[in-house]
Amino acid sequence: MNIKRRGMRTLAGASMLLIGMAVLPFAMRAHSRSVSKAAGSARLSSTMSLQAGLRKIRYFERLALQPAASLMGRQLGPRFVGPGREVTQATGTLAIGSDHHAIAIVRSRDDDGERLAMGLDGGPLSYTWSAKDGAQAQGKIPSPADRSFIERVTFDSPDQFVLAQLRGASYFTVGRGVRPPEAASLETYNGPTWDVIQVNEPPGLATKPESPGRLYYINNATGLLDKTLASDQLGKIQTSFSNWINQSGDMIPARVTWSRSGQVIMELSLGQVTNSPRN
Repeated sequence: MNIKRRGMRTLAGASMLLIGMAVLPFAMRAHSRSVSKAAGSARLSSTMSLQAGLRKIRYFERLALQPAASLMGRQLGPRFVGPGREVTQATGTLAIGSDHHAIAIVRSRDDDGERLAMGLDGGPLSYTWSAKDGAQAQGKIPSPADRSFIERVTFDSPDQFVLAQLRGASYFTVGRGVRPPEAASLETYNGPTWDVIQVNEPPGLATKPESPGRLYYINNATGLLDKTLASDQLGKIQTSFSNWINQSGDMIPARVTWSRSGQVIMELSLGQVTNSPRN
């Protein structure tokens, strides 16, 4: 009788041991999954922080892909060298023919390039451009005249010479030490000379501008942009940049003049210009 009970207890103990051994792997796997999930969350958070940091690094690395654009960025100042000045706000006067307007311009730089917004005479910033949406007026497709106006201010800009590489534009050196045509053979010429670089928009761009490319004339003495040549719906147009000012280390052309066949058709005079971080 005692032997029988001892045998039953031994059998029960063995059964419990077997059950415990069977349950143990499941418990270990559950614990492992819990630890793995926590580690995965930590890795995800760390990866997201790392990616955010790398995006900032890559942004400035991508601004150095084209040597000429990289050099221009350094000439223009801190807004293209490090974070903290991604937004440029400017106010001034815009003259189109005999009409004069107060103008506000906001240029915001990010990983995709630039977003521009403008408002006239104290109105909302309803004239916009971005690589994704192209030129828009009041959020809609603009009239031909409005489109030309928006694209002139957007692309005829030293900033766009730097930022065009972010959307895959191509850069070609047309000439170095170029003189004006009338001074090409003058031995006594001591005026400005330029490196002339053509920037062409990428063929697959969803919102193609009126002009597929521009010639940028970079002054050999200053390293800054003197003028651009392009075409719009009415033909060739030249843009001149003058009255360069140093705004807390950033170089800004205070006057931009557009002309066709020697006649001024539009002029932008900037007053206050500030740079600030992107929100």
